[in-house]
Amino acid sequence: FTRREASRLFPLKLLVKYYDNQKSNFNYLSLVARVASRANEYQMAVGAYVRSHQISPKSKAGRQALFSAAFMSYQFQDYDGATRRFQEFIKRYGKSGLARDAQWHLAWVKYLKGDYFGAEKGMIPLAVSYKGRGRRRRAIRDDRVRYWLAMTELKREKWGEARDLFSQLSKSSQESYYALLAQYRLSQIPDIPLRRDISSTVKAPSEALANLTTLPLPAASPLPPVVPSSAAADSASEDEEAEETEETMATTSGEEASEDGSDGSGEETADSEESGGLDTKSMP
Repeated sequence: FTRREASRLFPLKLLVKYYDNQKSNFNYLSLVARVASRANEYQMAVGAYVRSHQISPKSKAGRQALFSAAFMSYQFQDYDGATRRFQEFIKRYGKSGLARDAQWHLAWVKYLKGDYFGAEKGMIPLAVSYKGRGRRRRAIRDDRVRYWLAMTELKREKWGEARDLFSQLSKSSQESYYALLAQYRLSQIPDIPLRRDISSTVKAPSEALANLTTLPLPAASPLPPVVPSSAAADSASEDEEAEETEETMATTSGEEASEDGSDGSGEETADSEESGGLDTKSMP
C-alpha cells in the first residue's frame, strides 16, 4: 500500500472494530458508508447505506441513504444493482424531490447498457418539467435530458429526429454547455435525404421498361459464310452424281422400251415381269 492508501484505510479499520456493537446505530453506519466510499471500498459502502435505510426508512436521512446506495452502485458500474435500488426508491418515495433524479439515472443506466429504446422512453417525460401553480406555472426544459435524448436517436440512426432535436437545442436562448455540444453534433450527422425524397427519384417499373424499349439497339453484324467440311462436300458431290446417273438410266431405259415396242416382240418383257425385273440366274 502507498502512504495515501494507508491513510484512507486507517480510519475504516478503526471503525470496523466497533461494528458488532454499533451495527444498529444509524449514525455509525452512515459514517462507515462515507469513510468506505472515500477508501474505494464499494461493497462495504453500499452495504452500510442499505443497512442505514433499513433502520430508519421513513426519515429523510433514511431516504437519502437508499438513494446514496443506488448512486454508489452506479458509480462503481454495478448497473444491475443500481437499477434495482433506483426502482425501489421511486416505488417507495415517488413524491420525493430525489425521485426525478432517480428516474434520470434509470434512463441513463439503460443508455450506458445499450438499451437506447428504453433510455428514450425514460427520458421523454423528463425533457420538460413544470414549476409553480396556476398562472405562475411555467415549463422548464432540461438541456441535459434533451441532449442525451437526441443522442439516443443518433445511436439508433434516426438521423431526421436527431437533427431536429439538436437543432432545437442549439438555437436555445441560453448558450449552455449542452447547446454548444448540440452544435458540434449537428456537423457530424450525415446529410442523408429523407425517405420521401428518395422515393420521388425512383421511377415506376413500367416507366423504366418503357424507357428501355426506346433505347437504340446496335446494328446486327452479318453472319460469316458457312464453309462445309470435306466430308460434307464429298457427300454432296456423290448425291449429285447419283442423281445424274439415275436420270441417265431412266432416259436409256425409256429409249430401249420404245425400240422394243416398235419391233412387236414381247418375250423380253414377259421374262422381266415373271422374274420381277431381276436377273434370277445371278442370284444364289
